[in-house]
Amino acid sequence: MEEFIRFRKRVSYVSMSVFALITILFFSSYTAMKKERRTNGRLFSSALLLAYEKNDTGEYPFDLNCFSTHNRFDKEYITTDSWGNTFFYESFDNGKDYTLFSVGKDGIPFTEDDIHTEKLNRSNCY
Repeated sequence: MEEFIRFRKRVSYVSMSVFALITILFFSSYTAMKKERRTNGRLFSSALLLAYEKNDTGEYPFDLNCFSTHNRFDKEYITTDSWGNTFFYESFDNGKDYTLFSVGKDGIPFTEDDIHTEKLNRSNCY
């Protein structure tokens, strides 16, 4: 009988450990997905502001800090991702085009975890 009780305790501890491990894995992946989704929203907002700027001035701004001069924009929201990394933004071709993306969790540009957004223009932002 004692062996059976020890066996049940052992099975119980193993079951609780497996449950805890599955719970930890689930919540860690959920948190990563949540940060990626939040970063996509921030990138979309920045791309939308860039499209409005291009529509108003005829060119994209030199950098994203141009939006911080207006009180209605939260500079951190439109320039950083959910991991606290600054978006990679570069205007080229005399303000006719740009590159905008999040450097992702690792903070290094041009790696697999970079998050890109669709470029918006006047036709697809109104």
